Amino acid sequence: MDSQGDTPTSKYTGTPVTHQDLDLKHYHTFGCPCYVLDSGLQSNAIGPPKWDPRSSLRIFVGVSPYHASTVAMVLNPATGLVSPQFHVTFDNHFQTLKYLRSDTVPSFWSDLCQSSFSDDSDVELDLLLRPAAAVSGGASAPSPSVSGGAESTSPSGGDKHPSEPIAALSELDVASVSGTPPGHPPDRYDARFIDFDTAGLRRSSRSPALTDKAKSSSLNFKKLFGVFVAGFVTIGALYTSPFPSKMCLYTRTVEHSLAVGRLVDNTFNHVPTFLLASHLAQNEVYNYKEAMKQDDAPEFIKAMMKEIEDHEKRGHWTLIRRSEMPVNAKTIPSIWSYRRKRFPDERLEKHKARICAHGGKQQWGIDYWETYSPVVNWISVRALLAISKIQNLPTKSIDFVLAFPQANLDIDVFMEIPAGFSSDLRRTHVLKLNKSLYGLKQASANWYKHLTAALERRGFTPSDNDRCMFFKEGLIVLVYVDDCIIIGKNNMQISDFISSLRTGGENFEFTEEGSLEQYLGVDIRNLEGNSFELWQPFLIEKILKVFDNDTCNPRKIPALKEPLFKDEDGLPRKYSWNYRSVIGMLNYLQGTTRPDISMAVHQCARFTANPKLSHERAILYLSRYLKGTSQRGICYKPDVSRGLECFVDASFAPGWRHDIPDDPTNVLSRTGFVIMYAGCPVFWSSKLQTEIALSTAESEYIALSQAMRELIPFMRFLIEISDYILLNLPKPEVYCKVFEDNESCIKMTKSEKYTPRTKHIALKYHHFRSFVKRDIIRVLPISTKEQLADMLTKPLEIPTFEYLRKRLCGW
Repeated sequence: MDSQGDTPTSKYTGTPVTHQDLDLKHYHTFGCPCYVLDSGLQSNAIGPPKWDPRSSLRIFVGVSPYHASTVAMVLNPATGLVSPQFHVTFDNHFQTLKYLRSDTVPSFWSDLCQSSFSDDSDVELDLLLRPAAAVSGGASAPSPSVSGGAESTSPSGGDKHPSEPIAALSELDVASVSGTPPGHPPDRYDARFIDFDTAGLRRSSRSPALTDKAKSSSLNFKKLFGVFVAGFVTIGALYTSPFPSKMCLYTRTVEHSLAVGRLVDNTFNHVPTFLLASHLAQNEVYNYKEAMKQDDAPEFIKAMMKEIEDHEKRGHWTLIRRSEMPVNAKTIPSIWSYRRKRFPDERLEKHKARICAHGGKQQWGIDYWETYSPVVNWISVRALLAISKIQNLPTKSIDFVLAFPQANLDIDVFMEIPAGFSSDLRRTHVLKLNKSLYGLKQASANWYKHLTAALERRGFTPSDNDRCMFFKEGLIVLVYVDDCIIIGKNNMQISDFISSLRTGGENFEFTEEGSLEQYLGVDIRNLEGNSFELWQPFLIEKILKVFDNDTCNPRKIPALKEPLFKDEDGLPRKYSWNYRSVIGMLNYLQGTTRPDISMAVHQCARFTANPKLSHERAILYLSRYLKGTSQRGICYKPDVSRGLECFVDASFAPGWRHDIPDDPTNVLSRTGFVIMYAGCPVFWSSKLQTEIALSTAESEYIALSQAMRELIPFMRFLIEISDYILLNLPKPEVYCKVFEDNESCIKMTKSEKYTPRTKHIALKYHHFRSFVKRDIIRVLPISTKEQLADMLTKPLEIPTFEYLRKRLCGW
């Protein structure tokens, strides 16, 4: 038992430790053989026919998480199915194995049965020890076969179990246990197991016709159900195995288990085969049926009651009879969604239940029209955070409660009453929605229009460069769905604005989150002076948990020197973690707080469609770099003397290989650039160019043009907010320094001549020349050693990488 009071069995099965667990007689060896009493004998004294066995062989795999802590989960080796069982005899020391194929009767059988049953199980113990003839009373009945029976999924013993023989006490008993009359060959211990080489393989393209006997069998449904469940169990092994698909499902599962258990000396550490298929990813989002089966279902029911009360109190719907619906009007289903909401450090915050409309059943032009709604750009968020620190401006954040249903619907929508209500009421009544419920296709668009109209009534003007930013004299509001950042010249203006939202005619409901310390999963940590740091330690921890590499040594750089390529003929992946999911988390991390990993993440993200072992190893290498830098983010130390700057660089055809000369994607150049305001990085990018450049100068010029597409709108953004907040920049124009380390590229930006080397460059790359001509943008040379964007274009040596990271990220 560990320091938290958990045992290995409780951790594996997800069952809490009880006082019974502290009694060692309830512990059994994992994987040991065990023998389950016949289901007929569990319910009454009329057991199987005279020559049929009294119990069947199983394998102990843990305890049930849904029953008492002493209820065993056992695996049927003949079917591969696992079920909970009450009446079980355990062979904790594997002593009966040698008797399974021998003629001898275990002399310790009665002692084994006695040790496995408690005092209140005398009846079952007696049934195991009594002669079969005495128990069965000579009754004759058809015996279920191993191949035809279905494993019981309930410990009540209502269904017959496939049976394999066990040892008994006398010659008559031996015969009865073996399922053969006295004198027959001694095959009573020959338990039948799944044939791993043939299970799951289809024999013919045609389905065999059912015989008359099969058609008339009352067990036909159970047989089909058992086949379905067995197939479902093996699908998990299929998708977690890296072995060729030509192997049958069970063989692939076995091969995977051997690969996992292989030691450095080429011996095998045994892994139970079916445990691979039982591995499930952590999931705390449920539908109605799943939530009601959870141990904390009462907490979800309380959350359901609160959700319904909130909707009823706010008048989000009206209960009407079905006969009152307009002619030809249709209803859409309602869906319950449940979640255990946790803090970033994985502590449980609350149980959440949300009722949603099934937007997938809506039809365009009938149930909805417009669906688009914008979200704020991260470049705007980071820039305003830097400005607020430079100007020492107060900030606050608010979170709207049930945001979407606070907006009115633009069209009539009728929804079915959600599960949990009276079935009679659900048959006769429906809900006419008055507000935009979550799940409707137009819900987000309606909410954005509703909030925009409310802000405009209070004198705000939406930005021309970011439609989720609103200005008013002395105030700026950034909107990300239902989260808002408010920046003002003083706290009084912010408080007056919040009061107007709370008391206005829109009846907004929201919670005040206080000063800005956390936004969209990004923590904001104040440092000395006006410095601050954006970091995401909990996201990094979540990423590292996927790999479970606590024992690995950290790396000092995020990527190896050799660039990645498709590697179509490369080795398959070794591990089963979700490649795309990890890339998604890494991409959000690099785009918000970690520009130092942008290049490494982007080159791995290119191969999410068909990742190979080389791509997997690159992700693992990157995770080891994150392990050593998990407590770092991006530090902002505003310097008002620096103004607006942009560093641009390109790597010319970094992926070209002598051994793969015919792949055009290997010769695409990589663009990297960083936009900085007052010495603070506000936007960065690392990506491949979409066209093949014919020279280093051309690749640098294309990179410069791509950077200008982000820089020029940001310059307009700064001019726009300068009307509301004082900026340390000249007016009316915003001047920018662009640093480029290629002289030919700089000449191309200033010259309007089309030379033989440049005339083929498309006009779309010349769009910024007017800004250079008017001296609004000045392109200046810079040494490659000082080029911050160099780390966004290619892997670097450790000293160079650490120097540029210090200048860019502040650490």
